[in-house]
Amino acid sequence: MGTEALANPRVLEWARRMAGLEGHDAARKLHVKPERLLEWEAGTRRPTIAQLRKIADIYKRAVGIFFLSATPPDEQIPTDFRRVDPLDAQPLSPRLLVAIRTARARRQSALDLFDELGEVPRSFALRVRLGDSPEAVGDKLRAALGIEASRSVGDPYANFTRWRAAAEQAGVLVFQAERVQVNEMRGFSISDHPLPAVVVNSADAPAGRTFSLLHELAHVALNKGGVCLLEVERSSNDAERIEVFCNHVAGAALIPASQLLAEPTVPSGSSNVMRHEDVTAIAARHGVSEEVVLRRLLILSRVTPEFYQSKRREFVQRYAALALRTRKKSKGGPPPARVAIARGGPFFTRLVLSAYESERITSSDVADLLGVRLKHLERVRNEVESPSSRGRPRE
Repeated sequence: MGTEALANPRVLEWARRMAGLEGHDAARKLHVKPERLLEWEAGTRRPTIAQLRKIADIYKRAVGIFFLSATPPDEQIPTDFRRVDPLDAQPLSPRLLVAIRTARARRQSALDLFDELGEVPRSFALRVRLGDSPEAVGDKLRAALGIEASRSVGDPYANFTRWRAAAEQAGVLVFQAERVQVNEMRGFSISDHPLPAVVVNSADAPAGRTFSLLHELAHVALNKGGVCLLEVERSSNDAERIEVFCNHVAGAALIPASQLLAEPTVPSGSSNVMRHEDVTAIAARHGVSEEVVLRRLLILSRVTPEFYQSKRREFVQRYAALALRTRKKSKGGPPPARVAIARGGPFFTRLVLSAYESERITSSDVADLLGVRLKHLERVRNEVESPSSRGRPRE
């Protein structure tokens, strides 16, 4: 029998709850009977040191936290995360809870690294109010990010990279969550200043990630949370009004009205029909989704609500298919260095490397912060310092 670990039973129970696991699910993952887990959490028995290490791995915690004398406070969940189905009230999955916790930890690490380096991060200065014109706020958001309205990028991957780099240059951390199903979360934000953070789902389509990024930047500019509903158009509920506002702002930033209305295939009035190939062509030219195009046309009174809703049902089916694909385990994939940069973002990655080169942190710290093995650090440095990734925002 192994040596018992003097873990705090209350912390064991807290960590399981914060991981989003019911007792029977946690017991199954730990390969113990549910009764044994209850005994650990009641303090009538203790796990062995080896079992505690397994608990720490499953709950995604450092082993040391289980020896605290007092239970930490419950972790706050961002209220402004974007779902495909706004009426989905299911509890957050363990993977999404880990993504939220990871984003908070990375943001705090970035603040600590700036402090270690004796630097001050650039402040994302855009502030707006809910009563402002969303079309005007879309223009302001473009200006704050330094993106010209006349310049379109058709490739959705290149478009996302461009908007992400602009947001990071403006003082916003942009992370990507992994292994979270698209039908549960497309994006969320942490609106604290300085260095607010936006998290998008790496399993989403590139155009969807770009829209989520801009949607969450609108939340940051409002400095208000709110459940991110997609389909509520008229409501006295403040949270729903915020969601509609942020959707409108994101669309206006991606395709300004002047650009969209200049498209020759856009109807001259509110139409109940528009050719699929025309919508697809407009979306491809601007590097956005067909849904963004149609939503903009609805807002600008160029298609009817009935036509938009009929197409929206098709989009929801596509999202369901995309969610199904994310459940399948893929073989191979991009190299670890590229994954680390995509996950943490070029801004965060360069900040970590800068602190390492200034001897403020060790190579082991770098590996932990970026989530890569030491042998990949040189490749990470080469990737992140490529011409398309240069520039770290500062005051």
